[in-house]
Order: sequence, then C-alpha cells, then structure tokens
Amino acid sequence: MAVVAAGEFGRSAPEGARVESATTPPLELWAAVANVKEVCHKGPSGAEACKGTKHFRGGAKVYVIDAFWGMCDAVTVVGQHRKSRKWMCLHMPARHLENLRLKLVYSPAVLALMREHYAGSGRTEPPGREYAEEICSLVPRWEPRQAAPGTSPPGDSESQ
Repeated sequence: MAVVAAGEFGRSAPEGARVESATTPPLELWAAVANVKEVCHKGPSGAEACKGTKHFRGGAKVYVIDAFWGMCDAVTVVGQHRKSRKWMCLHMPARHLENLRLKLVYSPAVLALMREHYAGSGRTEPPGREYAEEICSLVPRWEPRQAAPGTSPPGDSESQ
C-alpha cells in the first residue's frame, strides 16, 4: 500500500493508497495492559476485601498509560467503568493490578483518552513502545509501602 501526503494528487489519491496529512496522529500507540485483581483489599491494614475496585470490576482489562514514578504506588489507567461501561481515565493504586503485559492499542476510545492525557501532561507526542515496556517491567516490582503502627514510613526523618 502506498502512503502519500494529502494534496499530492489533488483531491483524490490513487486507489489503495493511504492518505496521511500533517494533522494525522501516529497510527500505533503501545500501552501496558493489566487486569484488576478479583479481590482488592481496602481499609486499615487491608482488612476489607472487595470484588474489584470502586470503578472497575474484578478481572477488568485496563490500559496503564502513565505512572507516578516518584511515589511508586499509583498509575494512570484507561478502562470501562463497572456500571456505566463508559471509557474513563483515572489514577489508581498499582497494588490493585496484576498480569501486566505489552499490547498495541486499537480501540478508538482508548486512543482518544490516551492522546488527551498526554496532551494535558505537556508532552508534544505520546510516548512509544519503550515507555510501555518500562511500565510493564517496573510497576510489578513496586512494593506497597505500609508503615507498622506507631512507626514512621521510610525516609521520614522527624528525629534530628
């Protein structure tokens, strides 16, 4: 299939050619894909067990599109809401996700939400496959940071 620039052949392109213009977004976006855990633990010390999270059903497929690298405990995901089934973008704890893997995104709704998120975060173009691979390899290693009762979390130095 030939790729031609818009306007190169006037109003129409040759049959079978794919027309690209300067405003055409990149054709492929990669994302880390995960499943929401069937049972998520909430509350103090994880005492309460719930099926899925407030917004996603247990086992739901979500696209992990960004991460809070300094905090190492939350990620930005795109997925379908458990009740309304509308696509949404939100931040959630990484501990509620499992089975991270790399996938090419085909869904137009997910692509639109990803581009909107990346534009709002000040990026000139969406990150590529390498960024998604980095999320897949590093996010599962994040340990939940829970301080024991009566102690301060690591890195908190009150006694000086």
